[in-house]
Amino acid sequence: MLLLGAGATVADVATKPRKDRPPLDRRFFAEASLTHKPAVAGIAKYLRSTYGIDLLAPEHNRLEEVMGLIYTDLFNPLLDVQASAIFRQLLRLFTRRLAATTNSIHATNKRLLYRIIAHYLSGGVEPSDLTVITFNQDIQAEKMLDHMSSVTRWRSLGPRIFAFPSLYGFSDSKSVTFPRGETDLFAEGGDPDPGNCIRLLKLHGSLNWYSSHSSTEPSRTAMFNPTRKISTEPDRVRRGPG
Repeated sequence: MLLLGAGATVADVATKPRKDRPPLDRRFFAEASLTHKPAVAGIAKYLRSTYGIDLLAPEHNRLEEVMGLIYTDLFNPLLDVQASAIFRQLLRLFTRRLAATTNSIHATNKRLLYRIIAHYLSGGVEPSDLTVITFNQDIQAEKMLDHMSSVTRWRSLGPRIFAFPSLYGFSDSKSVTFPRGETDLFAEGGDPDPGNCIRLLKLHGSLNWYSSHSSTEPSRTAMFNPTRKISTEPDRVRRGPG
């Protein structure tokens, strides 16, 4: 079992300038303001008027702290309407920043995740005995497994190294869609049995997962409805809430 945090993706582009690296908890808003200044300004205004907090002050410039604070406000009847709009804005900011900094990262044999999995496979470990658990929403792990499945050395195991979307362990109700005009990054296929391939469990969701809403500004209950249908797209996506 491999546990991946944000540092796993950041390490793949450690030589890039800060504004071009995947976002981390600390300094998230300072770095996001370099490319998404209006969105950061809107969130900063809400926190300043509601709590007297300076978003860009070092002690408050943390994504997880701000996300938790605004999420709590969603359930406060005095703040829920305004907080819902700011929460959607924060989700869009995070998603767009994550996509902009990770979609272009190429998978190669030199990446750490490749080398770790190659070590286990070369030692005789079955793909079905490997599970990657991550809080990351980027699709770097998918790109790495997809690349690995096509490498000559592992070709015989290919359908079990990268089985899309079986690797997520979704039930049959989780559909795969192909948006018009988009270039697909992943091919649907591989072993259809989630128990027979490398599993990728994404506890915070993924950039290529989404749920459909009847409004471009979904309500709190719509966003957090546990029974809503989750679909998967096999391409790079830049979505907002959902």
